[in-house]
Amino acid sequence: MKIFVSSRMNELSIERKTAIDSLRFAGHTPLYIETEPMVKDEKAKAAMDSLIAKADALVSIHYLSEGRQESFLGDLTPIEYEIREFRKQHPEAPILVFRKEADHYPQPSPAMIDWFDRETRLTHVEVRQFRESAQLTKFIVEAVRELKLEPDPAQVTDRIIIRYTGADFIGLIESVSETIFSTYGMNIDYISHAARGGKATLYVSCSPRGNLPKQEELRSVLQARAVEATHVATSEGLLMPGADPNVTPQVLVELDQTTPLEWQFYVEIRTIDAPGQLNAICKVLKELKFNIDELQLKPTEREYRRQTTMNFSISKRDVDEPSECDVELMQLESAIRMLVGVRTFSIKVVTWSSREKFDRGA
Repeated sequence: MKIFVSSRMNELSIERKTAIDSLRFAGHTPLYIETEPMVKDEKAKAAMDSLIAKADALVSIHYLSEGRQESFLGDLTPIEYEIREFRKQHPEAPILVFRKEADHYPQPSPAMIDWFDRETRLTHVEVRQFRESAQLTKFIVEAVRELKLEPDPAQVTDRIIIRYTGADFIGLIESVSETIFSTYGMNIDYISHAARGGKATLYVSCSPRGNLPKQEELRSVLQARAVEATHVATSEGLLMPGADPNVTPQVLVELDQTTPLEWQFYVEIRTIDAPGQLNAICKVLKELKFNIDELQLKPTEREYRRQTTMNFSISKRDVDEPSECDVELMQLESAIRMLVGVRTFSIKVVTWSSREKFDRGA
């Protein structure tokens, strides 16, 4: 289930993190606003409303103060608005309210205590009190189990692929990921970003926690957000050198029809930095019918001057278990080690279904 976490961010930062981690441990998807909005306005309210609408349950935590009343929230504070709005949108959904007990000297706001006591009495919700974060972890896990909330599936089969091409600027990935999460509540499973000369490409694979959004609607929203973010970056001097603000960014969205990889081989090779080295390695991979799923060239440590490190994620089609590739792996290791310029070689099997890793050799 998707569970919205409501609290004052700075006052309860540790407890907030504890709640989010505990919900994830219990098999649920926590929804939350990552950082305190710099400007509290209708845009901030829209983000709150969007997450509340997607939530199946609410966890509300309070401590010393309730925050400032905001006119755009109907003269409620954010934590008051979130519990009221959640109850309005989901009248029968579970609500868990936690109160951190104060030490001897700091005194909680009497108005806050009265407000939460009154609200919870109206909805017959118990206020559970705790003193330490460790207690909160125990209480949250026990509470969601008592309510018999259905955990999210461990594997999500429906995925959407998003591609962006356009100007490179500071905040590009933030603007895309913010829309993916806040507006649609999707999880980013994979992301690849590359930028040179002021131009950027972004490839994102994401999965919903619920129904898939409509592809054209998602593309339209992301396209508009990309154009807006480019204009803001231009006005605020955040464009990277060489970026052309007059080129309209392009966003493509499509459903991922492929079966997710169960496993891959992660290969790291250090070679001399010379023309033809990458091509020679790619020829070996092609001959043995390994597909290159991802490739990065990385700088080496200072002691390895004029060398480069290549990181590959590779896979083989129509193979159920990595052990079926043992002969090919031996051939791959032997062929690459014999290449001129290769200094080191290592390979690991990565099983994505359980995230287990096994060393092959070094």
